[in-house]
Amino acid sequence: LSDTIFYAPDSGQIRQAVIMFHGYGSNGNDLIGLAPELAKQIPDTIFYAPNAPDVLNAAGYKWFDIDDAASASAYSQFDYVQKIMERAVQSLAGITGFVRYLEFKHSLKQSNVILMGFSQGALLALLAGLCSAPAVKGIVACSSLPLAINDALKLDDIKSKPPVLLTHGSADDVVPLTGMEMTENTLKNIECDMTVHVKDGMGHTIDDSCVQAMIDFMSQLN
Repeated sequence: LSDTIFYAPDSGQIRQAVIMFHGYGSNGNDLIGLAPELAKQIPDTIFYAPNAPDVLNAAGYKWFDIDDAASASAYSQFDYVQKIMERAVQSLAGITGFVRYLEFKHSLKQSNVILMGFSQGALLALLAGLCSAPAVKGIVACSSLPLAINDALKLDDIKSKPPVLLTHGSADDVVPLTGMEMTENTLKNIECDMTVHVKDGMGHTIDDSCVQAMIDFMSQLN
């Protein structure tokens, strides 16, 4: 993964990192635009938003394949969720390797790293955070594909339980709210500290209320 899409703190001091994983068909520039607003409240933080390794089109990338023909309701079906999670797990080696590289580059401990993602990138942030030890500082999952305990993610695969923020729109027609509720139930069942922000009428996106929820969540981690 490339580390060229980043936003560095004005102070020149790096105390922690936020690593952001974009959604299907997007790129790192989509999420790095959130960094200036977040940086106002969490100083001495460097933000990275790598492009996924697989090119999808002229402006977009993908972390793993999704089924374009599948309806949004498929994300409430456990067999489909397992299939998607299996593809996500295959992408984890590159994700965790990139996180370790940035930790080494900036002399950071894992406990000084926040993982953040949108849609399929959010599922990767959840999996990377839960399946690695020691624990990361926190995970932010926006409009995430569903997370469930299944053959792709067994209980024994969970190595740590960092605090998690979930944001989602009640009108999301790509990953319906039922998908987030599956993730919420999974995190409850493994006794993970969790904050949930649902925006009424919002679709598959991140709005100002989600950014404020991120600021509140990340500020409390310091």
